[in-house]
Amino acid sequence: MNEIALGSVCMCVYKASGNAPITSLSIIFDFGLSLTLIVIGLKINLKFRKKLQEEKRNTPLGRKGNVIEPIMRWYLNLIIFYLPYSVCFSWFNTQQIWPSAWFSNCWLMNCWFQPWRVSRFIIAYNSFFVALIRYLYIVHRENANEWDFEKVGKRFQIASILIPIILEVFRLFTELDTLGLKEGTVFLNCVAINEGLSSAENMTLPVPAAVQLSYRFFSPQLVAVGYYIYLFIITLVFTNAIEGYFYMKIFQTMNR
Repeated sequence: MNEIALGSVCMCVYKASGNAPITSLSIIFDFGLSLTLIVIGLKINLKFRKKLQEEKRNTPLGRKGNVIEPIMRWYLNLIIFYLPYSVCFSWFNTQQIWPSAWFSNCWLMNCWFQPWRVSRFIIAYNSFFVALIRYLYIVHRENANEWDFEKVGKRFQIASILIPIILEVFRLFTELDTLGLKEGTVFLNCVAINEGLSSAENMTLPVPAAVQLSYRFFSPQLVAVGYYIYLFIITLVFTNAIEGYFYMKIFQTMNR
């Protein structure tokens, strides 16, 4: 079996995210489309943020504000950062703007790809936290009304950012196929060509550096179990199974 350099893997992760064939027309067209999406998206989200701020300012003294406002405030701030970053990230990758050789440095590859993935997951978890706080304040309103509203809002606000980040860092130390590309033909052929091999058969892809660090303290089997637990959690979140339960209980409570 042929051992593969980690740098080749990182570079081919970037190259496999490209959108061949690339032409001057496709670069210009995608840039124009990306710029349009950024402008429209920012305009919509800035409008929502302004409305949320006005609603908070207009809350009468002595009354509790919108229970989801703290979560949504940070969510909109993240979207305002994430939208331009995500669209530019997609344009740079699909059109292969950066020289691929740069990404043979795995630190650079991770600094480019991981913030995009982590931000995307924080946004995906937002609806879960909104559903959870609504569930608590509607289904368990007697107990919830005894809590300090501002403290609860602040804690949920922090949790909506911190928990997805913790889960994604955990994923980084347990996932062998970091971006889901290692079974792709484009990726495998790229690695084979870069390593001077005639085919992609019998290649042994290196274990990601973060997972290698996990193996120093835990057995590969235990690391694999940890990854399956991560997959179970994100499956529940992304299928909206838990949110469905929360809203079912909310509707039941409201119809009593």
